Formats: sequence, structure tokens, C-alpha cells
Amino acid sequence: MAKDRFVNANPYPELKVSDEECLQLIELVNGFVADHFQKYEDFVVVDKHQVDDQRWKLVRSKDNQHVYAERSKSKDDIPVVLSVGTLVGDVDDVTPQPSAEEPFRSLIIKWMTIDVPLQSTSLVKSRDFVYIEATGIVHFANGDRVGYHLLHSIDFPQTKPLSNMIRGNLSVFGFFRQLEHNAIDLYASGTVVPGGKIARFLSIQVAAEALLSATNYVHCGQMKKLSWMLQHRHSAFQLQHQQRGEKCTTSSGWK
Repeated sequence: MAKDRFVNANPYPELKVSDEECLQLIELVNGFVADHFQKYEDFVVVDKHQVDDQRWKLVRSKDNQHVYAERSKSKDDIPVVLSVGTLVGDVDDVTPQPSAEEPFRSLIIKWMTIDVPLQSTSLVKSRDFVYIEATGIVHFANGDRVGYHLLHSIDFPQTKPLSNMIRGNLSVFGFFRQLEHNAIDLYASGTVVPGGKIARFLSIQVAAEALLSATNYVHCGQMKKLSWMLQHRHSAFQLQHQQRGEKCTTSSGWK
């Protein structure tokens, strides 16, 4: 992977989110959680983890994780992808970065830039995304803990597309449930539209790569939790000055 594949410089340092906008984002996320969580529960309880081959076509696999693309009769349809399988690790490794206010929930606004297939030929521009990233914990009817991870594109007046990039759109929702020690059940679905004139099969490749990156969440989550625990140990006295409740924050780059 090239060093400049993901850019960390924030092109929108002036972005501020009002309390009203924050509440609207929280409501948006809550709606997404309710809708997608029902689909995951149906996949586990009703479908018994069986993927409908008439609807989905296998396009990529990595270890015990498999990515499918929804079959479509039209090349103009936005590709929908589905990822199912198992990961090695613990659900707590893919749940949100802990905070004193809400240890098991977070909502962050991020900017990300990626290259796409054929990027090295200089014939294709880089794509960037402005999106909300939400993570948290929900529960099955039987009490099982389920971690969720949402990435959903969003626009602000201050985040206009950059001249040297093409703005893409994404909406990806993933669920993680502990099956047994060191084994996580994964269910993720969504769309990644790189933007511009790009072939459907390339869009599917980009989306599949995004879903396969779920394995990175485990390692990243372990590092974030360790960092938080070390910082928390030395700054516990500051907690009394913080307000309780969910917060919206902004960030840039790939994390």
C-alpha cells in the first residue's frame, strides 16, 4: 500500500457542529441502527446465516469473511454488497473507543481520501468522503451483546468537494457478535459509490475492499482501548469537569 493512499491533513479545520445538528445526527444514527439491526437479527434467527445465492453473488473472500454483490439486471444500479463470516478477536475490540461520558457509544464526523483501481495510471482521480462514523452496543432479544459500526456520507456547507478529488458516497453498516472465545460473528452491508464515471465492477471492488477491512477494526480497537486505559489512569481527576451525554466530534484521515 502506497504511503499516500490515506491522507491525514484536514482540509476542513473550520467545521463546527451545533448542538441542534448533533441531535439530528444522533436521531439519524438511531434510525439506521433500528433498521439494520432488524435485518441482522433476521439473518441470524430466520435465515440461519444462509446467504440467498439467487440474490447475492460471491465476489471476494478473506480468511473466514466473504463478500457478496447483489445481483442486478441493470448496470446503472448502485452496487449493494454484503459481508458475512467470522473474525478472530473479541467484540470489545471492535466497539467504540471508550470515553468517560459514554463508554460504549461514539459519533464522529470524518473525512477520508482513498485511491481507486487504476489510480496509479493518473487516469483516475482520488476519491474522498465526508461521513459520520457511529459505534455502539445493542442487544438481541435473548440478551446477546452486539456491537455496531456505521459509516454514512453526510454533507455540510463547510465541506464542499475539493478541486483535485471526486466526492464519493458511502453507507455501510456492520454488526459484530461474540460467538465463543476469540470468535466474532460478522454481518455488514451497504454501498460505496466512488463518484464520477466508473464501471460498476470497479465500484464493487472498492466496496468489497472496504468491507474486508473489518479485520483491521480488531487490531485498531485493541490499540485504542490500550491507549485510552493508559490515558485514563493519569487523567481521572479531570472527569469531574466533563458533562455527561453523547457528543459529536470531528476528525480526518482513516482510523
